[in-house]
Order: sequence, then structure tokens, then C-alpha cells
Amino acid sequence: MRRASLIVPERELIPETRRILEAVARTCGLASIEITADGSSSSEDFSERTPGKAESSFRVLLARHEDGTGVLRFSGSSLLPELVRGRVLSLRGRVGRPAPVLGSGEVLAEYDGVPVWTTRSEHGFRRDECIQLDPWLRGDARLFEHLKGESFFKLVPLIEFLRSLGDWSSWTKPRLRACFMFDDPNLHATRYGFLDFAQLAARANQHNYHVAFATIPLDHWYVSRKATRIFLDNRKFLSLLTHGNNHAFRELAVIAESSNIRAVVAQAMERVCRLETRTQLEVDRVIAPPHGAFALQTFHAAAVVGFHGACLSWGSIWSSNRDALWTHGLGGDPGVLVGSLGVIPRFRLDPDRYAQLLLAAYLQQPIVPVGHHWDVADGLEILSDQAAFVNSFGPVVWQGVGSMLWANYWSQVKGDEMRVQLFSPVAEIEVPPEVRQLVISLVSCDGLGLYGGKVTFANGEWELLETEPGGRFHVPLTSRAGGSFFRIRVRVFAKSDRQCFGMPPVNGLVKAVGRRIITEVRDRLMPYGRSLHIWHEYR
Repeated sequence: MRRASLIVPERELIPETRRILEAVARTCGLASIEITADGSSSSEDFSERTPGKAESSFRVLLARHEDGTGVLRFSGSSLLPELVRGRVLSLRGRVGRPAPVLGSGEVLAEYDGVPVWTTRSEHGFRRDECIQLDPWLRGDARLFEHLKGESFFKLVPLIEFLRSLGDWSSWTKPRLRACFMFDDPNLHATRYGFLDFAQLAARANQHNYHVAFATIPLDHWYVSRKATRIFLDNRKFLSLLTHGNNHAFRELAVIAESSNIRAVVAQAMERVCRLETRTQLEVDRVIAPPHGAFALQTFHAAAVVGFHGACLSWGSIWSSNRDALWTHGLGGDPGVLVGSLGVIPRFRLDPDRYAQLLLAAYLQQPIVPVGHHWDVADGLEILSDQAAFVNSFGPVVWQGVGSMLWANYWSQVKGDEMRVQLFSPVAEIEVPPEVRQLVISLVSCDGLGLYGGKVTFANGEWELLETEPGGRFHVPLTSRAGGSFFRIRVRVFAKSDRQCFGMPPVNGLVKAVGRRIITEVRDRLMPYGRSLHIWHEYR
């Protein structure tokens, strides 16, 4: 693993920026980087600016930010990943003139016609220069705020540089995974607002995509037989997950201060299980919190009652847990463990957010745009268009978020040892026959201590595991290795998960039921009120 030096403008080199850069380096497989200040903005020869040490370096220059929309164009260089090679994106902000001039080297990207990223090789070391709009990172201490489609270029050049130096490329990663998601629909009828389930299944089959519906457990008291049949017959294209419990305002954040937290999520799980028993439907063990509000205690309680994951944006985790410093480093990984609940990140479904789709794929994150039924009021073309864009990335697995969790890990085989990075509490791992030992590392961001685990083998045998110093599991496989690939299932749990008992609060139940009835009536009437522009006002 080669050393890396980052040369950044002096006014950018503040503690918050340093933490962001160190978090980016970690996601690229580098344990440490050297960050130095560059007090000059001149365009003198880059070779004169590199450190005296023998190491690769990345230098950032700043250009004046101007309002408007700029055009980013990547070159066709073989040094770029195929995913972004030759791509053209419209991004927020324009490069002010006169722009800094980069040193000699191969141009990897242009912004508004100005070369903004060059690279060269010098004595076997990589030297990159990049122009960024001012301010670059110093305006916000949260990594996820700098990893957005509208500012696609902010960190991608640096990430690509660091990936080339670390061990990132030596890890085997899952194929790209994607699904569209809609919050709130229930199965009381074969359509919900502007969503027609049968039509969606047919379009998903035609254009190769998958749609997941976050349903509210409070609504499970009744399901239409026809709607049930549509979902049972189209499991490849339609799936379900859980959306809160009663869909009360911030119910999974406000209640976190109560001893009844486990009872609330337990009631949600109980309602889901009853639905599955009555209908044979399958609901992914993933919870999407209403309004994105999900407190740290809720992560633990949800895992205790049987949920495997939570689907919400990185910003939503921070918003509900602002005092937790670890939330500032979220955004660069394919997922993360919080307690023993795996996070699947999602982002807003928008007709103009193609750059966000590309960024999620570049970061190897599940691609999960989420919206509401009124987002397809003008038709399902937004889904087919964005699905076509995602399918242009290469082989994509369209699936529900529950299936995404089981494949959210990276692996690396060295000799007879297989190393695994788990971004999820559950995984189904295919082990090569030559492997005699499995070493599992957990990508957990909240620092909540020791984990336990369980490994289940194909023959039904299982072993309980304890984390060792460094947060790893070692699984000996000598007696189980055969002449072909074999699969094992892994389940981990945080010992800090607490069994919180109690009864769900009933004082707000009547209000929640009333609110839900009104909301559902509104949603179902929206298509009929379109000519009166009722739905336009709400949207």
C-alpha cells in the first residue's frame, strides 16, 4: 500500500475538513494519509510543489463559485472507471473566470470547458491536480453533505485517486443493486393514489426494474385479495417493507425517550407477522422510519424484535442523533451497522437527479430512489427513464431491500484465508473450496462495543461467535471445506441491544388512526381531483 499526500488550500485545512478527508481515505482502504496546506494559488510546475518524500500526491486548487448550472465532462481515459468514462453531467455552480491553470498531465475531466482534473506519473508515483469551487469542504463538517449528485465532482476525483493507492480494488464487491421505493401505500385495493400495482408490475417487467413499497403496519388490518394476488404473482418486481408502526409524527424518534420503545417496534413486527400468516405475503425485515426520524435507541430495539435493517438517508440518521459525532462520517460506505441493524441508504426520487443515481453506483451503494405516489402523477416514465439510465451502468440486480442486505459485504481471498467486510448484520457468503479460515470484520460506525454472531452451514450445523480485539470474528472452516463452493449464513448482533419491555403508548392511537384515515382518503382521491388542481397544491 503506497503513501498518499493531500495538498489543500490553507483556508480549507481546518479540523472538520481533516476529519472528512480521513473518513474518505478509510472508505478507500487507506489507514492514514498526510494532509498539508498549500498557501499559494499560483500555477507553477506541479513537480515543484510535491513533497520531498517518495509518495503519490493530490493537490486541490480553488476557483471562484458562480451561480448557475455547469457542465462536467469526463474524458475517455482508461484511468477512469468505466462507470464514469465519457459521462456528461449538469451540476450546480459554475467555474468563475479566470480559472486556475493546472500543470501538465492527462486531462481526466473538464468543467464548463475548463480542465479541472489532470494526472501524471512521475518516477512511478501518481500526481493529480484538481480544481474545486470555493468553498470546497469547509462549509460543512458532515461527509454525506459533500456526497450528493448535485455536487458530484466534489470528492469523486479524490476518491478515485485514493482508490488507486489503497487496497480498494482488491476486494470483490456485489453487483450493483437497485430498486424504486414508495412510502405509505397499503393493499386495501389494487391501486393506491396514482400507483396501480398491476400496471407497475407490468412496466417493471418490460423495463427491468423493481419497486418496493413501505407499508404502514397500522393498515394491515385488511388487505384486498386481488392486491395480494398481484404481489404474490410478481415477487420479482414488487416487494414490501415496514414503514413505522402507526405513522405518527416522529414516532420512532420521540418515543425513543420512553421505556416503551421496544413495545412500539414489537407491535409493528407483530402486525407484519399476522399479515404474512393470513396472506402468504413476505415483508422484508427492513423498516423505513416515517419522516426519516430514527433515534439510536430505536436501532437497537428494532434489531431485538427481529428487524435486520433500516432504509433511510444518511442525513436522517444525523438529524435524529445530532449529538453523536460518528454521524458526521456517514455517507461513503455501501452501508453501515448501527447497533445490529444494517442501514440501506436511500435518496429522493426526482426527475432531475440522474447524477445522484450515478454517484450511488460509483460509491458501490444500493441505488434506492424513494418517493410518494404523487411523484408518478404524470405517468410511470420517470421510473422507466431512470431504470434505463441505471441499467446503462452494467449488470444490475433489481431486488427488494431485504435481499440487498444479504449481499451487502465485500470479500477478499488470500491463500487459504477469506476476509469479509460486513456492512449488514446478515449475509449469505459463497466460500471458495480452498478457504480454511474466514475472517469477518464489521463496518460499524457507532462504536457501541462488542458483537456476537452465529454462522449457519448448509447442512444445518451452526456455531456461535464472539468478537475478538479489533472487532473481528474468526471462523475455522478446515473440517468443512470440500471440493466446490459452499455457502454459509452469518448473523451478528450487538451486545448493547437492550430488551426494552412495556406496552405501546395508547394515548396517541386514536389521533394516529384518524390521521391515517384522512391521509388515505386524500391519497385515493388525488387522481380524481387532478382536474381541480387539488393534488398540485399538496405536491
